[in-house]
Amino acid sequence: MPAKRLQIILNQRSGTLIQMDAEAVAKRITEAFEQNAWTVNARIVDGDTLKQTLQEAADDGADTILVGGGDGTIATAVEMLRGTGKTLAILPLGTMNLLAKDLGLPEDWEEALDLLIEGEAREIDVAEVNGVPFTCMSVLGVYPRISETRESLRGRFFLVKWTRVAIAGIRMLATYPLLRVSLTTVEGEKHNLCSRLIIVSNNCYDEAVLGQLPKRRALDEGQLGIYVFDSPGRWQMLWVTAALLLGWWDKVPELKSFRSKEVEIRPRFRRRVRSMTDGEVFRMKTPLHYKIEARGLKVLTAPQLEEDASCQECITEKA
Repeated sequence: MPAKRLQIILNQRSGTLIQMDAEAVAKRITEAFEQNAWTVNARIVDGDTLKQTLQEAADDGADTILVGGGDGTIATAVEMLRGTGKTLAILPLGTMNLLAKDLGLPEDWEEALDLLIEGEAREIDVAEVNGVPFTCMSVLGVYPRISETRESLRGRFFLVKWTRVAIAGIRMLATYPLLRVSLTTVEGEKHNLCSRLIIVSNNCYDEAVLGQLPKRRALDEGQLGIYVFDSPGRWQMLWVTAALLLGWWDKVPELKSFRSKEVEIRPRFRRRVRSMTDGEVFRMKTPLHYKIEARGLKVLTAPQLEEDASCQECITEKA
């Protein structure tokens, strides 16, 4: 049997890797896969050459492309690799690592690496807004502005960076104007809403868990989740933000949620709006057209553990 081929691409500007020795990380990954009968090639890139490197990897003969970086890096990889038949492996080296978490990977990159070596390929859905693909979420309203502030401070000392982001965020939450939109689903629902925060997710979120960001119960159900925090006052946005971070987001009374395979969001009086799509901020022409492609991307995930039959019998007897 021919050896499996792996292309490693690490974004040295990603949130975690920027503070590490990228060469040492690449060596650790290479050795781990080579010890498990993979043929490996590794490249360390920055944001300016990421797309070109991914395109070259897609045209190459590698079976799997392992990308190390944050949500923005992974979003670029999805854009370049969807529809190519290549399998995307994700090494969480960013700040939030949303897709990695939903795939069951631990936040520690070395623990995630150990699981990926024995990983299994599966297909997940890919959503898109105005042609821009995303695997996690697209956010409208105040949060894209806060994200731009965070990005401008990339590489700064941790406490300095997050203190400035927090101050700027509180100021924006208190002053950002309402976004007035009409929302129309492909099933025929239509709603006129006012909000400072709208989230469209690739598949729907589970019920919230205290102290955790919301996660999705599945990545292949072919449904968009639409979450609108309708008409919250300026200072109420602070409560909404705290609720999202603490896992109480589904308890916010202003939350309205919908499901659809396709939805159009048309802001009033705005020709362009900011959309934070999988961590990257875009200025998009309106209206915004969202849709979802079922099982449009192959990803490498942690191996699924088989239940031990004898243990299951013991549990049944005790019950």
